[in-house]
Amino acid sequence: MGHVEVQSLDIDLVLLDHDILSLEQPEIIRSVFLHRDYTSLHSVARSINKLIAQFGHPTNIYGQGSAAKIVDKLVQTMSKGQELPKTKPLIGNFILIDRNVDFITPLCTQQTYTGILDDWFNSECGKITFPGELGITDDVTKPYKYILNSDDKIFKFVRDEHIQVTTQKLRTKLTEINSTNETELEKLDAKNMKSFVKVLFLKYKTCLN
Repeated sequence: MGHVEVQSLDIDLVLLDHDILSLEQPEIIRSVFLHRDYTSLHSVARSINKLIAQFGHPTNIYGQGSAAKIVDKLVQTMSKGQELPKTKPLIGNFILIDRNVDFITPLCTQQTYTGILDDWFNSECGKITFPGELGITDDVTKPYKYILNSDDKIFKFVRDEHIQVTTQKLRTKLTEINSTNETELEKLDAKNMKSFVKVLFLKYKTCLN
């Protein structure tokens, strides 16, 4: 038999989108606030320490809650003697808030496009699983998994909007695209064709960005 060496792999911050980093450890809240086991807070502190090593020490650090204090002390311990970037810190304010400071907000009905998707279909690690019976694919017996991030131009367009605003913005864009598609190209002369192509490009660029 060959030699096998088993080592631990620390997986902390996961990049879900260009502006979202998550530990994706839902068991932390149960461990810390129910069982009073603070071991998992080391992974939180280690992740913050990696951010500090990359972007410099935050100008201001704010916190609320007992777990936040523990994490702050762990970060200070870990960062002692650590070589920081010599450039100006890129993080202005860093905020640590315990979940038990506010248990009510997670129970409220979400009103943003992303929030409603999460309420209906449960977003996990940036991925939504749609039931097969929705008919997204031909095989209605299998659920359809889809990654939600800014690579999807439509999702990026309405990601953080209120659902009413989302509906209005999508309806407006659809109307603009349909009006463009209904243009009778064969009746345009060279000058108008040039203007049409320019407008078409700007409309689609706006929609996709």
